[in-house]
Amino acid sequence: MHQEKTKGPTRATENTIFNIVVLTKLDLDCLLRTFDINAVKVGVTFVPMTNTLLVMWNDSLPEFTEFRKKQILEIIEFGRLTRPVASIFRLLEKSQNMKMPFVPPDLTFFMDGQYLDHSSIEKYKQLRGTQLAFLQQTFEVIRSNRYGRIKYQLQKRK
Repeated sequence: MHQEKTKGPTRATENTIFNIVVLTKLDLDCLLRTFDINAVKVGVTFVPMTNTLLVMWNDSLPEFTEFRKKQILEIIEFGRLTRPVASIFRLLEKSQNMKMPFVPPDLTFFMDGQYLDHSSIEKYKQLRGTQLAFLQQTFEVIRSNRYGRIKYQLQKRK
Protein backbone atom coordinates (compact mmCIF):
# COMPACT_ATOMS: atom_id res chain seq x y z
CA MET A 1 0.00 0.00 0.00
CA HIS A 2 1.31 3.42 -0.95
CA GLN A 3 0.30 6.37 1.21
CA GLU A 4 0.75 10.07 0.56
CA LYS A 5 -0.09 13.11 2.65
CA THR A 6 -0.35 16.33 0.72
CA LYS A 7 -0.98 19.95 1.57
CA GLY A 8 -2.12 22.30 -1.09
CA PRO A 9 -4.76 24.65 -2.42
CA THR A 10 -8.26 23.49 -1.61
CA ARG A 11 -11.82 24.71 -1.75
CA ALA A 12 -12.26 24.21 2.00
CA THR A 13 -9.70 26.18 4.00
CA GLU A 14 -6.10 27.15 3.58
CA ASN A 15 -4.85 24.64 6.19
CA THR A 16 -6.89 21.60 5.15
CA ILE A 17 -4.77 18.44 5.00
CA PHE A 18 -5.80 15.67 2.63
CA ASN A 19 -4.78 12.12 3.37
CA ILE A 20 -4.79 10.28 0.05
CA VAL A 21 -4.12 6.57 -0.08
CA VAL A 22 -3.61 4.83 -3.40
CA LEU A 23 -3.93 1.06 -3.34
CA THR A 24 -2.20 -0.55 -6.27
CA LYS A 25 -3.54 -4.02 -5.50
CA LEU A 26 -7.29 -4.33 -5.04
CA ASP A 27 -7.10 -6.36 -1.84
CA LEU A 28 -10.37 -6.35 0.11
CA ASP A 29 -8.69 -8.00 3.12
CA CYS A 30 -6.20 -5.13 3.23
CA LEU A 31 -9.04 -2.61 3.21
CA LEU A 32 -10.82 -4.34 6.08
CA ARG A 33 -7.64 -4.45 8.17
CA THR A 34 -6.50 -0.91 7.39
CA PHE A 35 -9.74 1.02 7.74
CA ASP A 36 -11.04 -0.26 11.06
CA ILE A 37 -11.15 2.81 13.30
CA ASN A 38 -14.27 5.00 13.06
CA ALA A 39 -12.39 8.17 12.13
CA VAL A 40 -11.12 6.44 9.02
CA LYS A 41 -13.89 4.01 8.20
CA VAL A 42 -16.67 6.58 7.90
CA GLY A 43 -14.45 9.36 6.64
CA VAL A 44 -13.19 7.82 3.42
CA THR A 45 -14.58 7.31 -0.06
CA PHE A 46 -13.20 4.63 -2.39
CA VAL A 47 -12.84 5.66 -6.02
CA PRO A 48 -12.06 2.78 -8.42
CA MET A 49 -9.51 3.65 -11.10
CA THR A 50 -7.67 1.57 -13.68
CA ASN A 51 -5.69 -1.06 -11.69
CA THR A 52 -5.84 1.08 -8.52
CA LEU A 53 -8.24 2.25 -5.89
CA LEU A 54 -8.08 5.87 -4.76
CA VAL A 55 -9.12 6.48 -1.16
CA MET A 56 -10.14 10.05 -0.27
CA TRP A 57 -11.50 11.71 2.87
CA ASN A 58 -15.22 12.35 2.71
CA ASP A 59 -16.19 14.77 5.45
CA SER A 60 -19.77 15.22 4.26
CA LEU A 61 -21.10 11.98 5.82
CA PRO A 62 -23.25 12.46 8.95
CA GLU A 63 -21.25 9.75 10.78
CA PHE A 64 -17.98 11.58 10.12
CA THR A 65 -19.51 14.87 11.27
CA GLU A 66 -20.64 13.09 14.46
CA PHE A 67 -17.11 11.73 15.00
CA ARG A 68 -15.63 15.20 14.55
CA LYS A 69 -18.01 16.57 17.21
CA LYS A 70 -17.44 13.77 19.76
CA GLN A 71 -13.73 13.22 19.01
CA ILE A 72 -13.77 9.66 20.37
CA LEU A 73 -11.94 6.83 18.61
CA GLU A 74 -13.45 3.35 18.42
CA ILE A 75 -13.06 0.17 16.43
CA ILE A 76 -16.04 -0.55 14.22
CA GLU A 77 -17.17 -4.19 13.87
CA PHE A 78 -14.35 -5.61 16.01
CA GLY A 79 -15.68 -9.16 15.69
CA ARG A 80 -15.26 -9.10 11.89
CA LEU A 81 -11.60 -8.06 11.83
CA THR A 82 -8.99 -10.42 10.45
CA ARG A 83 -6.22 -9.00 12.67
CA PRO A 84 -7.87 -7.86 15.92
CA VAL A 85 -4.62 -7.62 17.90
CA ALA A 86 -3.12 -5.20 15.38
CA SER A 87 -6.35 -3.17 15.45
CA ILE A 88 -6.25 -2.88 19.25
CA PHE A 89 -2.71 -1.53 19.10
CA ARG A 90 -3.58 0.84 16.25
CA LEU A 91 -6.47 2.21 18.31
CA LEU A 92 -4.30 2.69 21.41
CA GLU A 93 -1.47 4.27 19.41
CA LYS A 94 -3.82 6.70 17.62
CA SER A 95 -5.50 7.59 20.90
CA GLN A 96 -2.16 8.32 22.53
CA ASN A 97 -0.63 10.23 19.61
CA MET A 98 -3.76 12.28 18.92
CA LYS A 99 -4.54 12.76 22.64
CA MET A 100 -8.09 11.52 22.04
CA PRO A 101 -10.23 9.24 24.21
CA PHE A 102 -11.17 5.80 22.90
CA VAL A 103 -13.98 3.32 23.37
CA PRO A 104 -12.60 -0.10 24.40
CA PRO A 105 -13.51 -2.75 21.82
CA ASP A 106 -16.06 -5.46 22.64
CA LEU A 107 -13.83 -8.44 23.38
CA THR A 108 -16.64 -11.01 23.57
CA PHE A 109 -15.23 -12.99 20.64
CA PHE A 110 -11.54 -12.25 21.21
CA MET A 111 -9.46 -15.44 21.01
CA ASP A 112 -6.67 -15.68 23.58
CA GLY A 113 -3.11 -16.46 22.61
CA GLN A 114 -2.92 -14.35 19.46
CA TYR A 115 0.61 -13.29 18.60
CA LEU A 116 1.62 -9.67 18.18
CA ASP A 117 3.16 -8.78 14.83
CA HIS A 118 6.31 -6.61 14.70
CA SER A 119 4.32 -3.40 14.28
CA SER A 120 2.13 -4.17 17.32
CA ILE A 121 5.19 -4.95 19.45
CA GLU A 122 6.70 -1.56 18.57
CA LYS A 123 3.42 0.19 19.40
CA TYR A 124 3.21 -1.75 22.69
CA LYS A 125 6.66 -0.52 23.71
CA GLN A 126 5.58 3.11 23.09
CA LEU A 127 2.31 3.02 25.08
CA ARG A 128 1.97 5.26 28.15
CA GLY A 129 -0.78 6.60 30.41
CA THR A 130 -4.42 5.64 29.89
CA GLN A 131 -3.66 3.48 26.87
CA LEU A 132 -1.05 1.37 28.71
CA ALA A 133 -3.31 1.13 31.77
CA PHE A 134 -6.18 -0.19 29.61
CA LEU A 135 -3.90 -2.80 28.05
CA GLN A 136 -2.50 -3.93 31.41
CA GLN A 137 -5.96 -4.13 33.03
CA THR A 138 -7.52 -6.00 30.10
CA PHE A 139 -4.72 -8.28 28.88
CA GLU A 140 -1.69 -10.12 30.04
CA VAL A 141 1.13 -9.76 27.53
CA ILE A 142 2.99 -13.06 27.58
CA ARG A 143 6.60 -13.04 26.42
CA SER A 144 7.97 -16.40 25.31
CA ASN A 145 10.85 -17.89 23.37
CA ARG A 146 9.42 -19.82 20.44
CA TYR A 147 11.75 -21.55 17.98
CA GLY A 148 14.62 -19.38 19.20
CA ARG A 149 12.66 -16.14 18.70
CA ILE A 150 11.06 -13.86 21.26
CA LYS A 151 7.27 -13.83 20.77
CA TYR A 152 4.50 -11.85 22.47
CA GLN A 153 0.93 -13.08 22.92
CA LEU A 154 -2.21 -11.43 24.29
CA GLN A 155 -4.26 -13.25 26.91
CA LYS A 156 -7.47 -11.70 28.32
CA ARG A 157 -7.39 -11.22 32.08
CA LYS A 158 -10.08 -13.14 33.96
